[in-house]
Amino acid sequence: MVVIGAVVGFPDSARDAEVLTRARRTASGGWVVQLTDAPLNLDI
Repeated sequence: MVVIGAVVGFPDSARDAEVLTRARRTASGGWVVQLTDAPLNLDI
C-alpha cells in the first residue's frame, strides 16, 4: 500500500494552507480534499 500523501509530502502547512481549509482527516489517517466549490456535474 502506497500512502500518496507521504510520497508528495502532504500536508505541508506553508504550501498547502489553502487546500487544508478544504480537507479533513479520515479515521484511518487518510485525507479527503474538496477540489472544487461547485459540485461535479455527472450528467455530461
